[in-house]
Amino acid sequence: MIPRWLSLLFLLGTLSAESMFKQSLKGRCQKIEFDLCKDIPYNMTFFPNPMLGQDQQNIDSLHMYTDHFKPLILTKCHPHLKFFVCSVFAPMCPKDVPQAVTSCKSLCEQVKAGCKSLLDQYGLAWPELLECDRFPEINQGLCMNPPEGTQQSPSPSGSFARPHSPSKPPSCPSHLVNVDPQDSNGACALPCEHNTFFTKDDKRVASSWMVALGAVNLALAAFTFLTYIIDRHRFRFPERCVFFMSLCMAILSIPNLFLLFWRFQEMACEQLHSGQSYVTFAGFENHRCLLSFSLIYYFSTAASLWWLMFAFTWYLSAGRRWVPEGVEACSPYVHLIAWGTAALATIVVLVMRRVDASELTGLCSVGNQDPESLLYFSLLPRLSATLLGVFFIVAGLSGMCKEGQSLRRRGTDTSKNEKLVLKMIMFCIFYLLPMCTVLVCDYLHFHDVKATSRATIECKLFGGVEAGLCKQPPRLQPSRYLLQLIMGLLGGGACALWILSPKTFSSWQRFLCCGMCSPAPQKSASAQRLASSSRPLIEPQIPLQVIPHPPHPPTHYAPLHSQHSTQVWRPSNVV
Repeated sequence: MIPRWLSLLFLLGTLSAESMFKQSLKGRCQKIEFDLCKDIPYNMTFFPNPMLGQDQQNIDSLHMYTDHFKPLILTKCHPHLKFFVCSVFAPMCPKDVPQAVTSCKSLCEQVKAGCKSLLDQYGLAWPELLECDRFPEINQGLCMNPPEGTQQSPSPSGSFARPHSPSKPPSCPSHLVNVDPQDSNGACALPCEHNTFFTKDDKRVASSWMVALGAVNLALAAFTFLTYIIDRHRFRFPERCVFFMSLCMAILSIPNLFLLFWRFQEMACEQLHSGQSYVTFAGFENHRCLLSFSLIYYFSTAASLWWLMFAFTWYLSAGRRWVPEGVEACSPYVHLIAWGTAALATIVVLVMRRVDASELTGLCSVGNQDPESLLYFSLLPRLSATLLGVFFIVAGLSGMCKEGQSLRRRGTDTSKNEKLVLKMIMFCIFYLLPMCTVLVCDYLHFHDVKATSRATIECKLFGGVEAGLCKQPPRLQPSRYLLQLIMGLLGGGACALWILSPKTFSSWQRFLCCGMCSPAPQKSASAQRLASSSRPLIEPQIPLQVIPHPPHPPTHYAPLHSQHSTQVWRPSNVV
């Protein structure tokens, strides 16, 4: 048993490490390196500077921006103008409170009142970067005022004020769109015209693959489902689940062809009243986005559930030796689980407003920008359905192999069952390999979104620009997302392999030629339908030893006499 003091020590160590990690994310103190502000009362500044944009953080940019204020500082329009400008480009970083501390709003108003008239004489506007609304009040935020008549560093006991509540909601960085500036918990959305995570070439290559593979997958999946439609009596459960999977794959491919008719901005973007457009992250304003989400999410979820139903009915037939009529009797429940559960999940996502668009493809789904939605509404459900399906498939194959061994020991021909086992294994390989690849890519995408959400859509939740966390996120790897896109459009080909046989071509030949191109059948149509409808996927095997032999006909006959014939033969009593 672990001692209590050791558990307490481990807990304190964990909390300390977590605190150090959070402090490292907020920034650090460093010496002031540009000449203009080296003689001010403090010599340590906070990096990164939350008052500036991402492209203004390096030393060359700071030299360039501060040089613009040197002529104004030389006019000495206010005695604390230099201190005020330096507090913007090099905010103080006290050792006890490692964060950016700039001037108070009162100092800004004094400097502006003393120097604005001079700027007006030359037709210059007061710089937007120095607007007084950006600075906190003395009683509402952490700020500083210059010491009067001395060169000592400002101290917390003097003109510091501990923050109680922010003077205004946090703001978003310049490379993001502030959807609701008055909401402290609002989102910082990705702008439509800005390439945040992917370049234009990445988007162009992805759209080309989407259209090409979407058309091929649609054609293969539609051919598979139409084969079932024109020859329904040929297939029974669990084979029918494959055709409903192909139906889902066919409809799932349709949104990939939207790029032929609509632009990226029309499918994935929404617009504010100010005219700024951003990539959809939660809303119902873009109807094309809702259409692509409904088709993609509903039918992808239904395809995963139909895979699970296929594996389960295969287990009943092969592992539990259910007769086809017993599996057929459960088909209403199978349809209810597959279609109903997918519809319920889609409704829940719409009610919770978890629909978001992908910057790479322009299609709307779940989890493109929200890691929690990706985990709970997409990754975990599909992973669970895949693993359960694999379990049922393996259990069914194990039961069928044991039955085959028993039949072979009794001398029964099991070639048909061996072909069926081989067909099942090949189908599972061609279907599960792309699906598992998509799951792995989704898992990596989950970590990407989780790492970048604090700097993008959740920026204001963690303090906004003022906290120094909303930096420009790094670009993502387009090859991995392209692999995920390609693998997700291979399901139709796997379903088409299931019906690849001479019987399929014969069915299409009879359908297209209306029975005129094929030779006349040996049996009547009703007899053929009866024979095909009664054919199970797994035919029962009867050992050769138990087939009863018909009785031998009598070989000895005795003559019978009647009024019509004098010699009529009849069977004798001796056999």
